[in-house]
Amino acid sequence: MNSDNHLQEVDLATYQPFINGAFLKNNPDREFIEVFNPCTEELIARVPRGTQADADRAIAARKLAQQAWSKRTSLDRASYLKAMADVITKNRVLLASVLSKEIDMSSQINKTQLGKITRMVKSSVAEGAMVATGGKRNPDFSNGYYYEPTVLLGVEQHCEIIQREIFGPVLPVMQVKNFDEAISMSNDCEFGPTSSVYTNDINKVLKASKELHFGETYFNRGNFEAIQGFYAGWKKSGIVVRMENMVLRNTCKQK
Repeated sequence: MNSDNHLQEVDLATYQPFINGAFLKNNPDREFIEVFNPCTEELIARVPRGTQADADRAIAARKLAQQAWSKRTSLDRASYLKAMADVITKNRVLLASVLSKEIDMSSQINKTQLGKITRMVKSSVAEGAMVATGGKRNPDFSNGYYYEPTVLLGVEQHCEIIQREIFGPVLPVMQVKNFDEAISMSNDCEFGPTSSVYTNDINKVLKASKELHFGETYFNRGNFEAIQGFYAGWKKSGIVVRMENMVLRNTCKQK
């Protein structure tokens, strides 16, 4: 692939690894990964599968680049970022052409993920759950990995769709006896990324903030990461905390 026309249509078989400012030749025994457009299911690229040698080169290049970048002035860094922004702006129509203007919710990333969502929903229904809305691949699109926004009622605590992360537009709903049971059942899983609580009771806010086993808990808002915040998944949802130093500094008065 030529770096001067990398946004133009190219032969799918000509992609090469780009490491440390140079393209590497593809050896005859190199494996390729087929990349499909999730909105159209069209094959859009064949990219070379990275090897251990590629990873070693990339890590070494990253260390050198970090050293060089740290020596740049703020004006130098701003000029490079502006150049990147100019390229994106110039090619914004091409970059956005893969998206449909007639959708409210985008497609899943690939066929495998679409199949996972379909299987988990069907499994829940087989165990007694009821589909209130959605529950199938979106019939409005003949191509693309679209799944309808889905609400499931009557889901049981042991169901896979409760115990595991689905990463899809599916909301399983359960009834609980009281707030204590809601917290207990929420904690009864192997994962703990984010949680949300909707209440006008300050005592429940304080109780949930202490007892929920999740890296992030939001009150009276959607369960997504605050742009100025951090990510801290618990249990099997993560082993690291991102942006912790920045968050700590923002909550302190330095002298």
